[in-house]
Amino acid sequence: MNMTTDAGLPSPPPGKVRSYVYVPAQTGALSYDDWINESVRGRSFASSGAVLFFTVNGYLPGTEISLNSADGTATVTVGVDARWMHGINNISIMVNGKQAAYMFGNYQEKVVSSWDIKLTESSWISAKVEGKPFDYYNGDAHSGPVYVTLNNKPINSPEDAEYFIDWIDKHIALLDSIDQFGTEAHKQRTFTLYREGQDVFRTLADTTSIAMVESKSAGRFVLFPNVPNPFNSSTLISFELPEHCHVSLEIYNVLGQQVKKVFTGKLDRGTHKFQVHLEDVGTGVYFLRLTAPQGELTQRMLYIR
Repeated sequence: MNMTTDAGLPSPPPGKVRSYVYVPAQTGALSYDDWINESVRGRSFASSGAVLFFTVNGYLPGTEISLNSADGTATVTVGVDARWMHGINNISIMVNGKQAAYMFGNYQEKVVSSWDIKLTESSWISAKVEGKPFDYYNGDAHSGPVYVTLNNKPINSPEDAEYFIDWIDKHIALLDSIDQFGTEAHKQRTFTLYREGQDVFRTLADTTSIAMVESKSAGRFVLFPNVPNPFNSSTLISFELPEHCHVSLEIYNVLGQQVKKVFTGKLDRGTHKFQVHLEDVGTGVYFLRLTAPQGELTQRMLYIR
């Protein structure tokens, strides 16, 4: 893997926090598209000094891992390699925004460690490093998350979504203060993608985000949030029908153009699930629309290539 901030973005001046991204090993110069695609996926860490390598079961930040367990729990191995020439003070492993593991670095220049973390629910996992401040740098670093889906249950709770909304705000403020984009178009595209991501998390943060219509017949008309969300390969769509009826399930882009017809036909009353793959579309926000005699329901989805 290459790690760089050079994709059309000159290094920020001393004292500024840097945003690093992981991109697949390649030859030749990195482009803005390389940087933004991996940054949107969360394959990154922000730093004001320390360099942070972080994995969960060997997977880098921005990766989605799907696990299944009969007892509803799973253990993952978290690895950290933190380096800062002025010394690492401590390392924290965060699960759903809460500290799950901690260790002192004793101000060593390089700290390598691993933890076995038990999960009892679908979770996002990240790492934080506090380094010894020096000159303009506070020495800290924070990784992007690895998403772990347990038994196909949603990862994000409303509290988690609020955390990411705030995190994106801080990241946008950081990029705006540095203002080292190659072109104004690159800057606006970057901010648009981050804001679209916030829209998805705002939907998740709303406790009424499950799209639902109470039916006069004995049952509910419900479109659940897709799992996982965001997703980069496939996602599970679930909905509930109050009666036997004709339905259509489609996906649209932000321009209102249909990009995929998932299903059209008659289905029985009850819960139905579809595993959906998106091909030949770009990273961004899409809208899942379920139409039936009871009405029309919509959910936002964030697809990351």
